[in-house]
Amino acid sequence: MTKFIFYCILLIALFIVQISVLPYFYFYGSSANVLFVAAVFFAFYMFDFRDLMIFSFVSAMLVDFYSGYPFGVLLVSFLVAIATTHFMARNIFGKANFAIATFGTAIASVVYFVLSMSGLKIIDIWDVESDVLLHVDKSFIVAALITIVLNLLLAVILHFPLKKYLYSLEKK
Repeated sequence: MTKFIFYCILLIALFIVQISVLPYFYFYGSSANVLFVAAVFFAFYMFDFRDLMIFSFVSAMLVDFYSGYPFGVLLVSFLVAIATTHFMARNIFGKANFAIATFGTAIASVVYFVLSMSGLKIIDIWDVESDVLLHVDKSFIVAALITIVLNLLLAVILHFPLKKYLYSLEKK
């Protein structure tokens, strides 16, 4: 029960930071996604897959509601990226450390943006204004790359506090 309360408090605090603080740190129209970075770190340091997916689902719902994109695109992208990261963390990387978790953040961010872009392109099929289906806008790729770099910077900043927080929760 105490883990549930701590997860709820952390989720609310991170969402407040996401919608109130990070919009002031835009860089060429992009900002970091603190809920995504936290979920990636949970994939590396959390031992219970069910808790990870519940935290990721609620985080993805909040991100999806706040984004303004068609509902479900970011939700599915978020969950698949986190599940992929959890699989890699358990079966490929082994014991997590700072470098592996940061590298995993980069991989998860790439998966997240590829799936998001694919989902938006699938929805764009029904757009009658679209003349070229497979055209990828250069500005979207630049924004994705900037967001990946900002997610990495945020991962570097949040690594030790989140790791300490998660290990303190596992001891309880």
